[in-house]
Amino acid sequence: MRSSTDSGQNHGWRYFMMMGVLLSGCAGAAGEKAATATATNDETMAQQQAIQPDRIDEIRRICMRKANSAVPACWSREYERTHNQKMTAQVTLQIVVAPGGTAQEVRVIAEKGGSKELDQCLVDEAKSWTYPEGTMPAPVECTFFLQSSM
Repeated sequence: MRSSTDSGQNHGWRYFMMMGVLLSGCAGAAGEKAATATATNDETMAQQQAIQPDRIDEIRRICMRKANSAVPACWSREYERTHNQKMTAQVTLQIVVAPGGTAQEVRVIAEKGGSKELDQCLVDEAKSWTYPEGTMPAPVECTFFLQSSM
């Protein structure tokens, strides 16, 4: 737990931030055809993750580091916008990292308790991060759990 500051001012609230990185599983049993486009995408994502596990692990580590350095700015902006001292949010981003190490695609795939402004801030942050280069796109899901308390 650490105090959040914005421009050197303590706003009297604290945030707890925990970041989990989730893997997307394959849809259906072996030999079954995927019933939806999402299932096919999940299968492709799992295959890409299996081919480049070291790069995926490094991307996850980047997400965790950024959860402690970059994400608090989004949380502070949300607090300044709402002045809600009891905010709680869970936002899951899907980040597809291009072979060159930039975010090819970042989108919110699950959100609970946040706002469009918080979601967009997290997306913008993830797009600005530098990731390890590779030979193919690397999809990773990062879930941010944010909670403020007095």
